[in-house]
Amino acid sequence: EIGASLVDEGAADGDSRVYGTDLRWKIGAATELRAEVARSESDDPARAAAANAHRAELRHVSERLDARAYIGETEPGFGTGQQLSTEVGMRKAGIDARMRFGESWQGLTEVFTEEALETGAERKHGSLELRRETATNRVGFGMRTVEDEGLTNGTQRSEQAFASGSVDLWNQRVTLRGSVDAALGGGNSSIDYPNRYVLGADYALRPDVKLYTEYEHADGANFDADMARVGVRATPWNRAQLNSSVSQQATEYGPRTFANFGLTQGWQVTDRLALDAGIDQSNTL
Repeated sequence: EIGASLVDEGAADGDSRVYGTDLRWKIGAATELRAEVARSESDDPARAAAANAHRAELRHVSERLDARAYIGETEPGFGTGQQLSTEVGMRKAGIDARMRFGESWQGLTEVFTEEALETGAERKHGSLELRRETATNRVGFGMRTVEDEGLTNGTQRSEQAFASGSVDLWNQRVTLRGSVDAALGGGNSSIDYPNRYVLGADYALRPDVKLYTEYEHADGANFDADMARVGVRATPWNRAQLNSSVSQQATEYGPRTFANFGLTQGWQVTDRLALDAGIDQSNTL
């Protein structure tokens, strides 16, 4: 399949346009290539006069292997404001894969490099994980390495071993879970990958109402933080989920207590069409 698209947006400060073409090529029963090239132009002085974007992804999905290789770049100022802020001005390429071994075991790997085009800051990430899942318990363990270069405070690196697990007790009425990310050789300076320890428990008050509590501690070369959370998740009717919690957080900036409330609702319009809507709110107490 080959397609083309045009978006024209009129505004008082100046019109904007996005032109694009895309390709979908089903190479085999389990392998597919997708590619897209686009350019945006704007008369609005607050936006870039012109910017380009492109991406390509090769995906293979079979009974045992789910893998993809991708590359993409979005220049600063691309689009009409519809792009995620974390994707604009970025170049990224990588490979991730999941291999199944029998009914319960699977191996996962992820390797990517990501660069901010305006600052030259770059992240290199690589991880391996072995995971086992059954009807009542889940466990996983692995290793990762992350290196952030081009930052104002120099190169930051985290080298970690990580593990996670959960177990269902008393006919799945109680779930105990936990995870740990621990530095190897003291490397925990990447801001997104500090030492992290999480303990939590879920209690099914009713089939449609679950109480949960969680405690998290994180410490890295640049910060320390603790967070405790208690809340309730409910499914009051079909395809609806209600989530409410109170959290207490302590960091180097001081303590903070805040409440979250969220509601999502879905509708199955036809066999092939589903719609979802949601609202979330966070209030500092």
